[in-house]
Amino acid sequence: MKSFTNLVKNELIKMFAQTAYRVMLIIMVVLLILVPLIFKGLSALIDGLGGFFDIEDDIKGYKEIIEETDDKLEKDYYEINLKALEFFANNDLDYDSWQYATMFGDYLYFYLSEHIFTCLRDGTVTWEDAENSSFSECLNDDMLDGDYGSICYELSNERKEYESLIEESTISDYYEKIYDDLLEAKKQYDTYLGHMKANQLFNDEYKYEIICLEKALLSYDNSLAILKHIKDNNVDYKSWEYNSWVATQTIVTVMLSYDMPISEQEFSTSSAYREEYDSYEEYLNKWQAPLIDNNEATLALEYSVLNNIPTQSAQSSSSKTIYNSTLMSNIELIMYFAIVLAGLIVANEFSSGSARLLFIRPHSRNKILLSKYVSILVVVIALNIVNVLISFGFTALFNGIGDIFAPNLFVKNGVVKEASAFLVSLGTIVLTNLRLIITVSFAFLISTLCKRGAIGIISGIALDFIISSIYSFGALASDLSFLKFTPIPFYMMEVFVNSKIEYVISQSYMSNLVLLGNATQYQIASQLNVWTGLAHFAFWFVACLVAIFVPFKKQEIKN
Repeated sequence: MKSFTNLVKNELIKMFAQTAYRVMLIIMVVLLILVPLIFKGLSALIDGLGGFFDIEDDIKGYKEIIEETDDKLEKDYYEINLKALEFFANNDLDYDSWQYATMFGDYLYFYLSEHIFTCLRDGTVTWEDAENSSFSECLNDDMLDGDYGSICYELSNERKEYESLIEESTISDYYEKIYDDLLEAKKQYDTYLGHMKANQLFNDEYKYEIICLEKALLSYDNSLAILKHIKDNNVDYKSWEYNSWVATQTIVTVMLSYDMPISEQEFSTSSAYREEYDSYEEYLNKWQAPLIDNNEATLALEYSVLNNIPTQSAQSSSSKTIYNSTLMSNIELIMYFAIVLAGLIVANEFSSGSARLLFIRPHSRNKILLSKYVSILVVVIALNIVNVLISFGFTALFNGIGDIFAPNLFVKNGVVKEASAFLVSLGTIVLTNLRLIITVSFAFLISTLCKRGAIGIISGIALDFIISSIYSFGALASDLSFLKFTPIPFYMMEVFVNSKIEYVISQSYMSNLVLLGNATQYQIASQLNVWTGLAHFAFWFVACLVAIFVPFKKQEIKN
C-alpha cells in the first residue's frame, strides 16, 4: 500500500513538474474565479434593464395601438388598459410602487370585466363576440346565463374599492382587505363542499371534484396563515415572505381549477391513455400526484414563513441558489479539465517515448496505470475543495451569507422536515462528480487504448455532449420514460438531492429564474429511483475499469 501511495505521489509531482500541466492548472483556477464573475456581470446587466421600463412610455404605446386598431371591441380593450395605466400615472405611481406590484393586475381585471359585462348587459356585444376578443380572459362559462346587471354592480364596486385603496391606503390596508376577501371566499368554498357531502354526491361526476376541493382548501389554510403573518408583521411586499404567499395563492388557484379525470369507461376506450398507463388506477394516481405535491408545497411554504426559513424559490437572488449555481458551473469546468488530464496522462508517455522505460520498472503495469488514474481523481478532489471555497467566498462577497446555511425543507407523511444544508450540498457535489468520473474514465479508456491524447479528450467531451443533449431533450419534454432502461435519465443525478417542493414553488411563482429553469429536471427526478441510478453508475464504472486495465496488461509497448 505504501509503495502504491508513493507511486501516486510521484505521479502528482511529475504531473505538475511539467510546465504545460502547471499552466493548465493555473488557467483552471482562474476560470473557476472568472466564470462566476462573468455570470454576476450578466445578471447585474439583466437586472439593470428593468430600469428602462417606464409607465409613460407604455401609455404612449397604448395610444398608438388605439389609433391603429379598427375593431371596436379591441379598441375598447386597449382603452381600458390605457385608462388603468393613466390612473396610476396620475397618482404618481410607477412600476416600482408597491401599489402597482400588488394591485394593478386585479384592478385591471375588474376594470376590463366591468366593461365587457356592461356591454353584454346593454346588448351591444354578444357572448360569442366577447369570447373571440381580448376580453375572453374575463369570461367564465358559469356567468353565461347570469344576471349581467348584478355582475356589473359587483365588479364596479370592486374596481372603485381598489381605486380607493390605491389612492389612499397603506400596504397594511391592502393586506387587511385581501385577507378578509380570501377568508370570505374560503367560507363559500367550505359551504359548497359541505353541501356536496351532505347530499352524498360521491358518484363519478362529483367525487373527484370533492377530492380537489378538499386538497385546495387545505392549501387555502396555508395561504391564509402566511397572509396573516404578513399582515400582523406589516411585511414588505418585496420580501421573500410576500413571494411565498403569492406562490401559495397561485397554487390554490391552480388547484381550484384543476381538470377532472376521465371516467373509467373513457379510459378503456382510449388507446392513447392505455398505451401511456398500465391501468386506470395508475392513471388516477398520476392524476392526483400534482394535488399532493401542491399540498406539500403550500404546507412547506407556511412552515418556512412562520419559522423564518426562506425557500430558494421565493427569492429572486437567494444566496443558496447563487452558491449552488456557481458550484455547479465550476464543476462543469473541472470535468473538462479532468477529461483533458485523463486524455494526456498516459498518451504523453507514448508520445514522449518514455513508456518503455516506465513499464520496465518493478511495479506491475496495472499498478502504474492505476496510480495515474488515482492521481487524476486526487486532482479532481482538490479542485472540488477549491471550488467550494471559491463558490462560498464569491457568494458571501457579492450576495452575503443569506440562506446558504438555512436547512432545506421536505415533507414526509404530511409533516414538514428540515434537511441539513451541509449534507444537501455535499450530496450535490458527490452526485455531480459521479457524472464527472464516468466521462473522465471514458476519456482515460480511449486514450489508453489508442495512445492518442486528442482522441481521448474528444471522446470524453463528445460523450458528455451527446448524453447531456439527449437528457436535455427529454427534460424539455418532461418525460424520460422512453429511456428508463438506459443510464441516460440518471446522468445528472444531482437532481435527486434537489427538493421537489422547490420545483413546485418555482413552477407557481417565477421569482427564482435559476430554479425555474431546472424545474423540469426536478420533475424527472421525482419519477426515478436514486438507487437505480447508483446501480447504473457502479455497472458502467466497473465496465470502464475492466476495459482500461485488462487490454492494457496484454498490450505490446512500442515507441
